[in-house]
Amino acid sequence: MKVILHVLLLLAMTGCLAPAKLSMETNALKRIKSLDESSQNEINSLLAMIEEQMAMTDPGAKRYIPYEFRIAIDAKMKRRVHRMDPSLSFTRRKEYYLCIGENATKERVYQAVNLLYTYRIRFCPYE
Repeated sequence: MKVILHVLLLLAMTGCLAPAKLSMETNALKRIKSLDESSQNEINSLLAMIEEQMAMTDPGAKRYIPYEFRIAIDAKMKRRVHRMDPSLSFTRRKEYYLCIGENATKERVYQAVNLLYTYRIRFCPYE
């Protein structure tokens, strides 16, 4: 009986996650459309790179895609962003933190886009 309850709970949780993920993607796409053309192009280019890597069938040919974005100098924002992607490193500039991630995924990019205090989200060619 307990096993059945656990399975039902797991199925219910899985069913709830799909609409949340779809909502996150929908909200991110809306925000992308509201940004300036340059920002839209940077994010769309990053997403295209991710799609290209996902389509590769040879595991040896796949590469990490580093990405970066900026947030204001605020400890609360920094903690929230770090929970989103623990691989992020932070470089403090005069007026913002430069957040650099080791491996962009669509989910991480959409999460970053959905945070209204992130800006200049793009591929990071320097890593």
